[in-house]
Amino acid sequence: MAVEVNELVNLCSFAGERFDLSQAGGGNASFVRDGELWITASGWPLSDVKDASGTCRLDHAALVETMRNLKGKQSKLEKTELERVAGKAVAQCSKTPDVRPSIETLMHCLLGPFTLHTHPIAVTALLCRKNWKSVIQSLYPEAICVDYETPGVRLALALMDKLDEISEAENKVVDTGGNGSALSKKNKSKSKKVFLENHGVIISAPTVEEVIDSTNEVVAKVGEHLGLNLAHYRLTNQITSLMRTVSTESVCSYYCEDKVLLDALKSNEDLIIERPSWPDQLVYCGSAGLRLKSLGDARSIKDFIEKYQHLPKVIVVDDHLFIVDRTIKHCRRLEEVLKAHVMMLSNADMDEVQFLSNDEQQYLLNWEAEKARQRM
Repeated sequence: MAVEVNELVNLCSFAGERFDLSQAGGGNASFVRDGELWITASGWPLSDVKDASGTCRLDHAALVETMRNLKGKQSKLEKTELERVAGKAVAQCSKTPDVRPSIETLMHCLLGPFTLHTHPIAVTALLCRKNWKSVIQSLYPEAICVDYETPGVRLALALMDKLDEISEAENKVVDTGGNGSALSKKNKSKSKKVFLENHGVIISAPTVEEVIDSTNEVVAKVGEHLGLNLAHYRLTNQITSLMRTVSTESVCSYYCEDKVLLDALKSNEDLIIERPSWPDQLVYCGSAGLRLKSLGDARSIKDFIEKYQHLPKVIVVDDHLFIVDRTIKHCRRLEEVLKAHVMMLSNADMDEVQFLSNDEQQYLLNWEAEKARQRM
């Protein structure tokens, strides 16, 4: 199971560092194996999922049976009561009772083996328009289109209805055993695209690679249709992949769009990549910034590590500025410190600036008190 958990972490990392796919704590991911559904925990931003501690395990077959029972009760229960009954049932299916699963757990149990639900800016922009369904059906004739429902059990039941319609149309027996999917056997091995009105998109496929490729393809195609090009956010995935070629450290990349920092990058790049002048800059931003020759410039990263004994956290490629840290939360904190640094030195004569000595830098980087503060 460890292999699948690592793949789930990689899927969360892919979406969690992409502003065009996931904002704040939005989005969830899951996989189904050996009768269990593993899904991201409620309240965990995708970039925070680093191991099994950010996930929940549930009895998959029991979840599907719960959906069947809820479908029969749906017309008899008011909205709040249906949510209460569903919440209690999901809790009873959980094998990790101390961690609350995503509110979309019941929706995920109908899909798999790997499933990613995101709120892509380009796609959701279309899904909030009155003609969304006709456009999606023209772009993806086999896509599943679900009319708006409140997130949670009501949305899951709406998806189940759609999946059952597909199965019935194909004259297949709905399979609620084995992997518990509500999909026909013909469809189980296929990648599935589910578009949710006023909400987002779900991609489900046999492998993480297929989920990622399909998500990227949908975002690009719908974005092209709308004339909305957000491809620059995909560069974060390339930066993270580059980091993984030289280090096993778990990181995510953040595409910086702060005006103060980008203006400094254009006017005086030294402000961005200069060595630190105060402790917080060192602790959060590292010993220096790094300009890469290209998105494949692993050599410069290796040289940086050899010189400073840590990964670069501030990276410049062409006219793009990236921040690299453990999670998006950490990246945004680093961005604040870097911005403060730039504002402090923007009017200074660099020859007159007193930077931290190498000895002081080494002391601070190895000081346990600062290490603990940075991990928070």
